[in-house]
Amino acid sequence: MLTFSQRLHPTGFERAGQETLKLLDTLIVDKVTDIKDVAKVETALKSCVASKQYGLEDILTPLITKACISVLPANRNMFSVENVRVAKVLGGSVSDCSVVAGTVLTRNVEGTVKKAVNAKVVSTPATWKRRRRRQRALCC
Repeated sequence: MLTFSQRLHPTGFERAGQETLKLLDTLIVDKVTDIKDVAKVETALKSCVASKQYGLEDILTPLITKACISVLPANRNMFSVENVRVAKVLGGSVSDCSVVAGTVLTRNVEGTVKKAVNAKVVSTPATWKRRRRRQRALCC
């Protein structure tokens, strides 16, 4: 009786992998040439979103597209998903979703000052502590 490793030769897998790569080039349906074109990127992302959030893709895809394109650096190879955050607000629904440029704080403040009238706030992202994910702000 032949064992599994004796029946399947590794070169067969390698040849199948090479043939698959050749076949994949012929199966291209559409290609995104301009990564800043919202309509093209939205079309490409829609199937990905639908595979995880079926039925909500028409609501979420434009928001995801807008968020990703807005944080896209000049060198598109330097794109990081860490630049896009999702914050769940209690009591909200999917139809209430929106894209916000900047930082969204979903927790209550940690200090004693809860309210300030006519305050000026300076936010300095360079002073963020990466491990604690804390933003320092100066209230005047």
